[in-house]
This record gives sequence, structure tokens and C-alpha cells, in this order.
Amino acid sequence: MEFLARSWSLSAMELSTALAKTHVASDGLDQKPSVSSVGNETHDASSTASREPLVQQLPSGGSPPISPRESEDFKELVLLRQALHPEFLSNQQLLKYGIYKSIVRGRTMGRWLKDQKERKKREIRTHNAQLHAAVSVAGVAAAVAALAASSAMLPEMATTCQKTSSKVTTAIASAAALVASHCIEIAEDMGADHDQILTVVNSAINARTNGDIMTLTAGAATALRGAATLRARLQKTTTIALGEEKGERGIESNISYALNFVATGGELLKRTRKGALHWKQVSFYINSNWQVVAKLKSKHMAGTYTKKKKSVISGVHSDIPAWPRREREDNGEQRAYFGIKTADRIIEFECRSKGDKQMWTDGIQHMLNCCNNLAYF
Repeated sequence: MEFLARSWSLSAMELSTALAKTHVASDGLDQKPSVSSVGNETHDASSTASREPLVQQLPSGGSPPISPRESEDFKELVLLRQALHPEFLSNQQLLKYGIYKSIVRGRTMGRWLKDQKERKKREIRTHNAQLHAAVSVAGVAAAVAALAASSAMLPEMATTCQKTSSKVTTAIASAAALVASHCIEIAEDMGADHDQILTVVNSAINARTNGDIMTLTAGAATALRGAATLRARLQKTTTIALGEEKGERGIESNISYALNFVATGGELLKRTRKGALHWKQVSFYINSNWQVVAKLKSKHMAGTYTKKKKSVISGVHSDIPAWPRREREDNGEQRAYFGIKTADRIIEFECRSKGDKQMWTDGIQHMLNCCNNLAYF
């Protein structure tokens, strides 16, 4: 059992020795603490000594207020902005940071961050409940092991004829100690604090009566039921979220396709202020200032050089009337028109069909929605 027990845990021999001393000289127990108690007190004293310099460094007026730049919201946004390309917010980056879901559900970036915090709180609360349940079960196992060890020690102090029947009791005590050691190890693997485990185990081995054991068992059962309730609630919330995501998957797919369409760009016919028509290679992106930028390229002198022009846009218009004498294609298909609003005017474009127009206007509008949700940061 000494081999099976961990160096910091209570072994079967320590449990047996502590309870044997209790039965032999109950009055001496109050004067001489057990080995585990001494170790616990030594650990507490060293912890107190190590904490004293830290306490002395703190100002007497209390902890200073946290700067807004150190808040969790700001840190997440800084990481978000650092991860984004300084001149282009790609479709994959929008998907990675979950901004699509905020757009689809009509939520702001602040609401999205709040939902993420609430989800983390639920996960932490569930984990803490499971941790408390594991420590409580370890305490019950330690109490059972202590009682079994004390029962194994009593025949050795009694008559010789009773030593034969004590072998079964000793085997039961060893098995109980093994179970207790394993429960303690599981609690530690789940993240339980060393001092917390020692406190619970030291309290559990002092259980003597049926009432003490029933109290420990009832507490562990309550902790297990609470952990199961929180775990089921978390799973239910996750299931509901997955159902919503499945229902919105088609919408998000359409948004993704539209954003990729306008980011890749295409050839559109642009009309100038004077009514002249020019073919332009048009694409859109979001810059580092959370602004939607239209990039227009045109080739001159048979492609000898390329002229580029960038304009920040603030809106998209889908109700542009048809240009004179350009209502239909040569094959009879009806053309469509839309415009983008810049600082000085509305730039009009011609599309080959209504489907192309819908893709352009949807993609641009989704980009504008992204900027509206993120601009106040």
C-alpha cells in the first residue's frame, strides 16, 4: 500500500496508525497531532510566510482600479485586430472569429462578446461543480478506508484467536485504501487544489459514527446531483446552439459566397459623371479602420499600364434606374444596375443580369454590416 499510495496522499498505514492511536489513547490524540495534520500545518505555515511579502506590497488603500485597456473585452479585440490583415478582412477570418453569426442574428459585436463570456462562465461553473463532487467522493472513500483500517488494527490488540479473522478485515482495509487513493488521484487530475484535498481527507478520517458517515455520503451525493444537473444544462444549451447553427448554416453559406464574390471582384461597366462608359475591374475589401473600400482598376493603351483608384463607400443603392438605350443585352436578357455611395457622389455600375446585381449588392451590404458592428471599437 505504501507503493500504491502517492507521496502527498494518506496511505493505508497512516490511516491505520491514526485510528489505532485514537482507540488506544483517545486523550493523547488531542495533544499529539497526526502526521498528516503536522504536514498540513507546516504547509499552511509556509504558505502564509510566502504570502506575507505579497500582502506587504499591496497598498493600504485597496487594489487599484483595472484600466479599461486591461479588460478582457479589450484584450480580445486587440487579439482580433492583430490577427486581421491590415488591408483586407478575409472571408475566412470573419468565419474564424464568429462574426458571421452576429451578422445573421442581427447582433452587435458587444453582444457577441457577452455571449462568449456567458458560455465560458457556464463551462467554468460546471467544471467547478464536478471538481467539488470529485473531492467529496474522495473524502467519503478516505473515511471508509479509515474505518476499515481501524477495524483491521483492533484484532491485533485483542486476543490471539481473533487474528485469523482479521485477515479478511485487513484485505478490505487495503482495498478501501486503494480506492481512496485512486479517488484522490482523480480529483487531482481534474484540477483540485492540493490543500483542498488534504483538508477534506483530514476531516473525513475523523469520522467515527454512523451519522458522520451519512453526512459525508449525503454531501457527496448532493454534489454529484448538482454536477449532473449543471452538466445536463450545459449539454442542452450546446444542443440548442447546434440546432440554431444548423438552421443558419444555409444563410451563413450564402453570406460567405456573397462576400467571396465581391472580394474576388469582377468586371463591371461604370458610367462617369459625363455619361461615358468604361469597363472596370471592381472589388471590395475592409481596411484596418473598419471601412469598406472599393478598388477600381482599368487598363490603358492595350494593357501597357494599369490605373487604380480606391474609394471608401458608405452605402449601396439597388434602385438605380436603367441607363438610356441599355435596357437589354444582345441576347435579350435584361441588364441590372446598382450604385455605391462615396464621399462625393454615387458611382453607378451595370451588371449583365439581376442575379449578378443581387450578388454584388448582398456582398457589399454584408461588408457594411460587419463594419457597423465593429466600428465603435
